[in-house]
Amino acid sequence: MQDSVLKGIKFLFFGLLVFLLLASEFLVLFLDSFITGNGFGELNVWKERWYSLVLHWIITILIWGTGAFLVLSWLKRKGFLQQIFSFSLEKRFFLATLFAIAIALIFSFIESIFLPQKGFQIIREFSSFTKNHGRNAIILSIFQNLYYFFESFLVALILAFFQLAGELWFKLKKIPWGSLGLFLTWGMAHFISHPEGALFVAIFSLIPGFIYVLFGKNFYPTFLFVFLSFIF
Repeated sequence: MQDSVLKGIKFLFFGLLVFLLLASEFLVLFLDSFITGNGFGELNVWKERWYSLVLHWIITILIWGTGAFLVLSWLKRKGFLQQIFSFSLEKRFFLATLFAIAIALIFSFIESIFLPQKGFQIIREFSSFTKNHGRNAIILSIFQNLYYFFESFLVALILAFFQLAGELWFKLKKIPWGSLGLFLTWGMAHFISHPEGALFVAIFSLIPGFIYVLFGKNFYPTFLFVFLSFIF
């Protein structure tokens, strides 16, 4: 019993560590303020010089990518990787993939009802880049979606660590503990970083954990749902 509690604390710690890795973007934002000459609260990711935006995403991706590589290396070395993710490509995988796509589309539709933006986010953002940065829009769109790719991976890691911690503590594997952990960290953090859409992000943060548990901790539908939700 005590061993399970200690192991749960260890995985909770790693979940929080990956969350702090995501939050390291705030340090990059401070760097942005020196580059642009604006105060921290005055940064506008849509209207800054295009190369400032690309530099922001490159630095953030490098930090996140390096951190993710170190975490994955540790998981593989300790034999924990198979405990937090299944990488199965059996028949159920295709059902899970279709389910993840459908839920992402439904969530996007619901969001469009309550928020003024219409259409897929990837198209809206590309249009905004084109309006503000002309022919550099394609470069900006590529780097921003790479940014979403890495963020999605870290989000999947966070919920997986929190899920395993909850399972070790409460011995209930069908409860999406990862959803609760993701909601209390990444979801709630958006009330500080992006308050205008924070409520939807907080609600959204509960969904990936259900997909994760429903499909036997399969990495692919979990990651796919998060990533598609960023671009839909």
